[in-house]
Amino acid sequence: MHLVRRVRPQARTGKGDALNAAYDQLAEFLPADTNRSAVVVCVVDADGRLGPGALAAVSGAAGFADPEVGGVQVGVRMRNVGEERPLPDRGRVANALARLPVQVQDMEFAVSNAGMQLVRVRTGSVGLGGNGQFTRLSALDRIAATERRPWKRGALLEDYELGLHMILAGFRVTHLADTWVPQEGLPHLRRLLTQRTRWAQGNLQCVRYAPRIVSSRHYSGRGVWRRSTPSASRWLTW
Repeated sequence: MHLVRRVRPQARTGKGDALNAAYDQLAEFLPADTNRSAVVVCVVDADGRLGPGALAAVSGAAGFADPEVGGVQVGVRMRNVGEERPLPDRGRVANALARLPVQVQDMEFAVSNAGMQLVRVRTGSVGLGGNGQFTRLSALDRIAATERRPWKRGALLEDYELGLHMILAGFRVTHLADTWVPQEGLPHLRRLLTQRTRWAQGNLQCVRYAPRIVSSRHYSGRGVWRRSTPSASRWLTW
């Protein structure tokens, strides 16, 4: 296990910067003769835990056993969906109200988001998420060679943007619904609204890639349509 520690002024400049720093350090940890196409990078949030069989599923026939696959996104569930007191310092009414958004988020990720991703599997336009994201190291290398770094600086949705670059670079991105990563659902409506506002703004930042997507030979017509309308679905389901 290697700890990559960042301190100010390098620290707290965005998740993309942190991931790029880890990517740079990874080259020092790996032997020089490493087959980088056989190395998989996994991103899991601090509150996330990989579900049972996740690694086997991701490395299996539907995942990185296919050499054309550069990225795999697994499902996401809310691990605190069954908590009776998501707000332990508050009363019964406040906790009853707090349970509802957590339950809605769990249904959202398990049903609507998973369904959207399965449709995108068929159109070749699967989106990567910030939690439960798996990428082939050689795919990150190819993106870094053209974009200077795998994750762009200052992107609010560095995960979604990475998925765009992955497909533009000629790799396939897929989604696995048979395994998942649990995370903590937000019981506070204000924090939930802040989260979704950031996602919507991040989608708008990705509009600048529309000309490249439309002209790319790696996107089908259906895939272009799916990528050209991400904001509403991201606001509702991701």
